[in-house]
Amino acid sequence: MFLTAKVTGRLLIVEPAQTFLGIGAEIAAQVAEKLPGTKIKRIGAPRCTIPASSALHDQMMPTAEDIRAAAREMGE
Repeated sequence: MFLTAKVTGRLLIVEPAQTFLGIGAEIAAQVAEKLPGTKIKRIGAPRCTIPASSALHDQMMPTAEDIRAAAREMGE
């Protein structure tokens, strides 16, 4: 992860959980600390209660299109 971020200057973190205080936040902090200037973006579930219904739960998770859009945005 550090090598890729160093080579590309970018890091896209995708997690199924909320991004607030999640593992992605720790990864972002570590990379930002060790590789200043790295462009970092995190995407995950919105910051709200995750529903128990599987149909509603699935709607909250990042989709392939969300990931593609974030990657395109970082490439600009």
